[in-house]
Amino acid sequence: MNEISDLAKITSILGIAATTYLVYENNSIFINEYELFTRKTPNSFRGFKILHLNNLYGKTFGSENYRLIEKINSLKPDIIVTTGNMLTSSLDKDFVFLELCKNLRSFYPIYYSIEGCKNLSGKKYEKYRDYLKGLMDIGVILLNNSKVSLIKKEDKLNIYGIYIEDEIKSFSLKEGFKKEKIFSKEDVVNKLGSPNRSEFNIVLANDVINFEAYVKWGSDITFSGYTRAINRYIFNNLMERKKGIFIEKDSSMILSRGLGNDFLKMRIMNRPEITLITIR
Repeated sequence: MNEISDLAKITSILGIAATTYLVYENNSIFINEYELFTRKTPNSFRGFKILHLNNLYGKTFGSENYRLIEKINSLKPDIIVTTGNMLTSSLDKDFVFLELCKNLRSFYPIYYSIEGCKNLSGKKYEKYRDYLKGLMDIGVILLNNSKVSLIKKEDKLNIYGIYIEDEIKSFSLKEGFKKEKIFSKEDVVNKLGSPNRSEFNIVLANDVINFEAYVKWGSDITFSGYTRAINRYIFNNLMERKKGIFIEKDSSMILSRGLGNDFLKMRIMNRPEITLITIR
């Protein structure tokens, strides 16, 4: 009887410890900060701070996302860029990102590389359309195979948003992520046009696979995240690039592990993350 009682106590303690760990692992925001030195950084943009949000998936960190907002405000970015899925696949939390932007937009320009809506129809499509309109109404800049230029004095910084989800196949445990094809430089040109290589070019792409194509195209910094908000600790053998900063030639990729999850509802050794890049 005592052995059973002791086992029950141990099981209870382990259960409490596991629950505490999972709550922390899924709700404690990690801040990743990098300083990026490039020869091409325009003089007027040296010291410019870019905050990257990825794959929110309708996740909230406290009431009205106040803990996420506090983290962002503490970093004092010049702009905010977003990649990946801000919505859940069912669109049931679509106003979370919109409300977050309402609280941030008065202080920071926000550039949103939108996810697609190719498979949406009926009420879901109308809901998604209203969601995008709500973002535009508060001044969020939507980028869908398009660009916006920031100008300081005589210097220019271009931000491109590329839509690549049509070319990405679904994830499977057997085969991992598969693509119909690897992008070439020409594929990127077909979507974004040809860049001015004498200017500083940033690409927002929720696409870790095609970094080389963006480098050849002319990206100086590529902000990316995972194609799906999969827990990369569990499936970490499927891709070489999992998180962090990657350099190729004179180009960098900033890969975020994201903030939320869609169909996998928990993170293990993979805390939610926001990234701040200071270009020098």
